[in-house]
Amino acid sequence: MGKNIYSANKQQAERFYKSIKEGKKYPISIRKDLIQIEKKDTKLSKYWFRMRVKSKRNLWLAIKPHKPILDDVKFQESKLLKKNGKYFIYLTIQKEIKIKKSYSNILSIDLGVKWIATVCDMKSKRPVFYGKELRGVRGKHFYLRRKIQNKKIRQMEKWLENNKEERIVNDLIHKISRDIVNRAKETNYMICWGDIKGISKNKKGRKFNRKLNSFPFYKLKEQIRYKAEWEGIKVVEISEA
Repeated sequence: MGKNIYSANKQQAERFYKSIKEGKKYPISIRKDLIQIEKKDTKLSKYWFRMRVKSKRNLWLAIKPHKPILDDVKFQESKLLKKNGKYFIYLTIQKEIKIKKSYSNILSIDLGVKWIATVCDMKSKRPVFYGKELRGVRGKHFYLRRKIQNKKIRQMEKWLENNKEERIVNDLIHKISRDIVNRAKETNYMICWGDIKGISKNKKGRKFNRKLNSFPFYKLKEQIRYKAEWEGIKVVEISEA
C-alpha cells in the first residue's frame, strides 16, 4: 500500500483484497461515497475526478470517458489502476434498466471457430460474418510464440511485448459486440444464441481444439449481454439442437 493513500481507500482495499502478494501491483479500490466527478469545461478535459489523498489537499485528475457522464448517475465501488505508464479509472455506475417485451424479430448468433460469430437476421436471412481479424491475430501470435520457443529471437519477443494479444483481442471483441447490439437496436430485434457447452468434446482433432479453446466465446457473450441489457434488449440462450 502507498503511504499517501487516503485511509478510507486503504481500508476498502484491505477488505477487497483478502490476500496480497508482495511485489504485485493492485488497483486502488475507491468506495462509492468517495467518488466525486465534476464538469469543468477546460482545454485539458471536460470531466475531473477528485482523488482523496492522505494530505489535506485533494488531487483532481482529468478523465476522458468514452461517453458523456449523466448528472443524475449513481456511482458504485470503482477502481484506479496503472497500465503501460498511464492511469485509468474504471467507474462503475448504477442504472435502472427496463427490458423491452415486444420485438419485430430475432437476431440469431451462431458461435464458431472459422467465424467467432455468424449473425443472421431471421427476417431477411442474410448472414453477417465476424472474426476474420480475430482469427488472424490469434494465428499470428501463436506462430510467433512457437518460433520463439524453438529459437530465441529478441526482435520477435519485443514485437510480442508491444503488440499484446490480449489488448488487441479485447478491442476486437468490444467492436464486434457493439456492432451486433447496434444491429439489434436499430431493427428492434431480440438477440439469441445457442448453448455451446460440451462443444470441446468433439472428435475433430488437436488443431481444431486448440483453435476452439483459444477463442474468447465467453468474453464475447458477456460483452453482448452487457451492452444489450444496457439498451433494454433481451438476450436468450437456447439449445443448439
